[in-house]
Amino acid sequence: MLKAGIERHIGRIAALRDIRHVFAGVGDPRTELTLTARYALTELDNEAELLRIVASEARARPELVEDAVQQIISTTYGGFAGWLRDRAGVPPEQADAIAAVGLGALLSSRLLRALLGTDPIGVDDDALVTTWVAMILSRIPS
Repeated sequence: MLKAGIERHIGRIAALRDIRHVFAGVGDPRTELTLTARYALTELDNEAELLRIVASEARARPELVEDAVQQIISTTYGGFAGWLRDRAGVPPEQADAIAAVGLGALLSSRLLRALLGTDPIGVDDDALVTTWVAMILSRIPS
């Protein structure tokens, strides 16, 4: 069951990469980033139960989740860093760091909720997305 859930999540990550290509046609980085952030948060919400299971099983069955988690993280961060380089003109040495900070913020907002069962930060999604987009845009060359 856990393996099937992880495989389903990897499939959703592949869909996120495809969605990113669809968003790229929008032509406005602010809109593309907003859509990307909202989509990522929605997917994380949809996978909250899987996140809880993976977190609880990671120590007991590391062989089952280690490769999948690495694949999910590498794919997601690599895809976003690629968007930053290719679409937004961010130098490669900065794109990886911006992707790590940016996606880490979205992921941590949902992990805290999924793992703790509460939202200790208390920032609503509109404020989170608006601030996230502004922060990412501030790191993109004009």
